[in-house]
Amino acid sequence: MRHNRSWLRGFLVIVLFVLLSEATVVFDDYFFGVLGLNPDLTLTLLWVLPAFASFLTTTLGTARKMIIGLSYIPILTVLGPVTHFLAGSFGTSVDYGGLEGLRVTVPIYFVLSAVTIGIGVLAGVVVARAKGGTGAR
Repeated sequence: MRHNRSWLRGFLVIVLFVLLSEATVVFDDYFFGVLGLNPDLTLTLLWVLPAFASFLTTTLGTARKMIIGLSYIPILTVLGPVTHFLAGSFGTSVDYGGLEGLRVTVPIYFVLSAVTIGIGVLAGVVVARAKGGTGAR
């Protein structure tokens, strides 16, 4: 049961990441200028959240830590582009809209999520083994 809660917490972090990253894309440069933020840097820093989600799940999980941590890759690969597609469908200015946008954003989300989530899982396994846990089980 404990790994279910840790997976759910990580899933909520993934959903938060998707919403915040889409909001970063939707807001224009004026908004970030008022806040004194760089939109590209903000979006880049947001990509730490999927790594944190997989790290959290891998560290707090009890069984099949790596598989459960890596299960966020297909979720993010689908959820991110669909959110981007819906934002474009509702009239928001997006860089790639429509079905062409899905064709472009799915591989991007897949590669970036595989890298960041993979890093989070590996860090979680290392921390779990250092704490005397079972590591990758």
